[in-house]
Amino acid sequence: MTRAALPLTLICALLLPGSARAHSLMFGVLRVVEDADGAALTLRAGGEEGRVPDLTLHVSGACELEAPPTREITGALLVVRGRARCLDGARVEVEGLGAAGLRVAVQVVRLDGTEEAVAFLEPGQPAVTITPAAPTPPVFGRYARLGVDHLAFGLDHLLFLLALTLVVFDPRVARARPLRALGLTVTGFTLGHALTLSLAVLAGLTLPSAPVELCIALSIVFLAVEVIRAPTTLVFRAPWLVAAAFGLIHGLGFAGALTEMGLPAGDAPLALVAFHVGLEVAQLAFVGLAVGALWAARRLAPHRRWLAYAIGAVATVWVGLRLDAMLA
Repeated sequence: MTRAALPLTLICALLLPGSARAHSLMFGVLRVVEDADGAALTLRAGGEEGRVPDLTLHVSGACELEAPPTREITGALLVVRGRARCLDGARVEVEGLGAAGLRVAVQVVRLDGTEEAVAFLEPGQPAVTITPAAPTPPVFGRYARLGVDHLAFGLDHLLFLLALTLVVFDPRVARARPLRALGLTVTGFTLGHALTLSLAVLAGLTLPSAPVELCIALSIVFLAVEVIRAPTTLVFRAPWLVAAAFGLIHGLGFAGALTEMGLPAGDAPLALVAFHVGLEVAQLAFVGLAVGALWAARRLAPHRRWLAYAIGAVATVWVGLRLDAMLA
């Protein structure tokens, strides 16, 4: 480890948050409601770090929009509304998903009130054609994938897990069964997620998103500082307990987005279980890779604090960005 390692690490860490995905689920919702005269389309989407995404709604094929869609910005939320002359056969496209880094869940409400989860639009597949018998993907598979995607595209979630891994596998702490301790820690984090998300979705628990996102960034800074300090605190003695406590906060970070997307009527509990199963599997896979990397670099253990510095630097930039968004 050269003398230039620390400044280079910090420079990379400071540049990273500008292009990285944050903790939100990073998707929007396009709700299409059929009526006697056609269909009303409402697209709602929020960007990362309080930035409003630039999205455009198009309808072509057998149907078309009656007039250009209207755009409204409420806080950091973009709302696009339009009306189509019909529904079946309409090719609905959301332009701008690639630049915004978003996925959009398309939900159709039929004239008889039946709800259909038609598709997820994403940068590589920004359009879907509505058919009379639009297939509805299985609830479990759809929401399990959403849980996996949340981890894959949520850099702050990944950094938090990496910091937890550094805590559990700190060479200064003697653990008889470190892998078991790590599994319990990750599961505790998921249980914390599950509790607050379930309360938010099923019981209506709500908190302002801006301070919650700020607390999430601060939790990463806290863990990074703990890794740098002497391993004598509760974080090292009972990492599973601390992980579960922080999981309560992290769960609220994406509860609003999942609530906005909506859970399938009658299958909300199954959807929540599926989401957390997908999230837990993805978390265990990630920490498995992290453990392998730490083992391969075990000779660099005395310098692992630089990784903690990098994690803390990224999270500190997030703190500034989210504090600025909250006060704006």
